[in-house]
Amino acid sequence: HMLGFSTERPDNVYKIGPDILWIMKDKLALVVEAKSRKENKNALTKKQHGQILEASEWFETNYPELVYQRVIISPNAVATKSATITKTLALTYDGLNKMIVDTRKLLTQLCNSMAPFEELVLLCEKLLRVSSLTPEDIVKTYLEPFKNE
Repeated sequence: HMLGFSTERPDNVYKIGPDILWIMKDKLALVVEAKSRKENKNALTKKQHGQILEASEWFETNYPELVYQRVIISPNAVATKSATITKTLALTYDGLNKMIVDTRKLLTQLCNSMAPFEELVLLCEKLLRVSSLTPEDIVKTYLEPFKNE
């Protein structure tokens, strides 16, 4: 939300859909399933991958005008051989930590800027343009493809 995205937790609210939904600019969305209880050493299973496929079906029904990227937050970017993951990306804990550090850095710059309120929006836009926190750069910088074991 602090990066200017519309955020939702459909699974919490409706008991259906993805764990997390980020609707970004240019009609791009991230449909996210969190696998935070998964052991670090374990690969993503076919059943776990099926959850993001179900979430993306829900998304397509409810947001037909948007383009989306499937994302699984996971300790690693490894999947079992039976999980045919081709269009789903991983946000590993390392990638998530890097995104958090970069976001804090941007927010600290804004808070320390001493810019008048009227100039904060322009400063924020400028800082976002040179960061890795634009929608396109988030996908390129923090997400990675899964590899099969």
